[in-house]
Amino acid sequence: MRLFGEGTHFRRLAILAVFVIWVVIISLPVLGLLLAVNGELALTISEHNEYRVWLLMDDEERGIGWSSKNMFSDNLNNNCVINRVNFILWEGDSENVNTFYCECYSGNNGELEYTSAQVCSINY
Repeated sequence: MRLFGEGTHFRRLAILAVFVIWVVIISLPVLGLLLAVNGELALTISEHNEYRVWLLMDDEERGIGWSSKNMFSDNLNNNCVINRVNFILWEGDSENVNTFYCECYSGNNGELEYTSAQVCSINY
C-alpha cells in the first residue's frame, strides 16, 4: 500500500492541507496591512452577529482588541446577544480587561424589542 503514490487520497489531502496553510500564511501580512491602514476590520453577518478587530493606539495603552456579538435564545420569548470583548496589550495594564455581557430582547410578532443589558447567566 502506497501512502504518497500517484492519485492516492492521502496525497491529495496533504496537498490541500499544505495549500490552505500557505494561503493563511500569505494572507496574514495583507490582513495586518489592512488593519494598520483602516484601524479596524469588521465582519458583519447580521445585525446581531458581528466580529471586529481593531488597533488600540492610546497614550497609555497599545495593543489589539477584538469583539464578537452572537445571538442566542434562552427560551421562546427572550433572545439575547452575547458581547465578548478581548484585548492583547503590549503597553499598559492588561489585568482584567476582557469582558462579556448580554443584551436581551423580547420577541413579539417577529420583532425584537430591547429589554435589558445584564451579566450573562450562561457559560458561553
